[in-house]
Amino acid sequence: MKITSTKNNEHKRTVLCTYGPSGQGKTYQAKTLERPIILSYESGLSTLADSDLPYIDMTKGDKDQILPPSQRMKKIDQVHDWLLAAEQMKKYRTIFVDSLTEIGELIFEVAESELKEKAKNEGKNYNSMQAYGRLFTDLSRFVKAFRDMPHYDVIFVALDAKTENEDTGISETTLALPGTKSKKQIPGLLDHVFYLEKKFDKACVAQRMFLTTATEKIFAKNRTNSSVTLEKYEEADLGKLINKLKGVK
Repeated sequence: MKITSTKNNEHKRTVLCTYGPSGQGKTYQAKTLERPIILSYESGLSTLADSDLPYIDMTKGDKDQILPPSQRMKKIDQVHDWLLAAEQMKKYRTIFVDSLTEIGELIFEVAESELKEKAKNEGKNYNSMQAYGRLFTDLSRFVKAFRDMPHYDVIFVALDAKTENEDTGISETTLALPGTKSKKQIPGLLDHVFYLEKKFDKACVAQRMFLTTATEKIFAKNRTNSSVTLEKYEEADLGKLINKLKGVK
């Protein structure tokens, strides 16, 4: 029976999600990462036009044809397997998934379409709860599949949304994902969830920062080991932040 020390897992890989409002600079963070490859579900790469970063358009086929939603779902598995090849691991160090919000909406759209067709063929009424159940199952599978990949740091990006906390009744900002269960439980699959926001200093100069711990109104979290301490607000530079999480000085 092989026994491994927990120390062997320390600092090797970082998997996190950063989220925030549209236009806040989430996609721009790809520039700060070590040998990234972007999996793009959005048409929001214009902020990287002055860079030379590799990306895969997850909405198109290899001949630039627009893929229908069901084919976009299949492409997720194809790209996942392709990234596991030794050749890709030599080229790339970080997977940048842009965005989890779009993927959630895609999964729900496919599930809803298939279940509506099935209900029609069987002469039954469509039940939207089934689609939300499929959404949570398939989105969890997707996140876990990329979270658990060897070698890579993995960054998930998402938009933000306001939702009411059932326990406190307070409106809370959290990840924009379809389905209540997904909003609540998908963040639990990740060690780190950072909120990218614009802060103003005493001179009213704006500076983008990562909120690393939850406030009353904004969800965030980090699970760091005892050798790493994050400030409540960290500089909006994912490359530096990942090095800090790994204990790189």
